[in-house]
Amino acid sequence: MTSEAPAARLVTPRLTMVALDLDAVEAALRGDRRALGRLLGADVPSDWPEAPLRERAMPVLRDRLVVDPTAAPYGTWAAIHAGTVVGAAGFKGRPDARGAVDLGYGILPAWRRQGLATEAARGLIEHVREDPAVRRVTADCHVRNGASIRVLERLGLTRVDERGELIYWELQLR
Repeated sequence: MTSEAPAARLVTPRLTMVALDLDAVEAALRGDRRALGRLLGADVPSDWPEAPLRERAMPVLRDRLVVDPTAAPYGTWAAIHAGTVVGAAGFKGRPDARGAVDLGYGILPAWRRQGLATEAARGLIEHVREDPAVRRVTADCHVRNGASIRVLERLGLTRVDERGELIYWELQLR
């Protein structure tokens, strides 16, 4: 199956972010790094996508894109630095009834501690600010994930709840 439109892209100071369309998701799920690299215009390391993204998020995104190919900007975006995929950031779907999009991100271990997760997530937050349907960005992270807590704090999200081992965050956009 071929995607209908070119993949959405956005550029931050150090990253090119590419929204994964159906073709890219299917290539990633097949483990076809060569096809995925062509679609993204980047080298794809053997450890990307990481297991949680590949096993949990991508099958859901694939099913969503089969029904609605225009949903790609509210899904997973590959984060490309210096011509190599270094991680991903994205949303878990279109805005809900409250106008919230739920943010997630992950950077490969070799590229961590360089501010790339913050930069990728900030770029996507700025991108959805332009969508009047998006009124807030939400996220969650494990209470012991200090790196993720720091990213969310740098992005200006506020802790709104803590239940069990998860902290819930929110950023009001309007």
